[in-house]
Amino acid sequence: LPLAEIRYIESYNHSIIVHQTEGDRTYFLSLSDFEKQMPRDQFCRCHNSYLVNMDYVEEIGRTELSLRGGARLPIGRAYYKALQSAFIRYLNR
Repeated sequence: LPLAEIRYIESYNHSIIVHQTEGDRTYFLSLSDFEKQMPRDQFCRCHNSYLVNMDYVEEIGRTELSLRGGARLPIGRAYYKALQSAFIRYLNR
């Protein structure tokens, strides 16, 4: 999978859905296992069920984030501070 085309990854029904710029693909893999394979400076967990590509993040609010293209993802309370820090590091690289 070309990393630049992955917008975000969603955990759903014991598998993951990789949301790409040109459609979605489903894989039978856990989100945690997929996260371990992704570059930490580009992908960040924003919710228990979502992993987001920082290249597509437009805005981070308190409870949700906006992606280029209009998608909105929830932000879990446990992930908020780490997401903010990761986004600042991403912007300053």
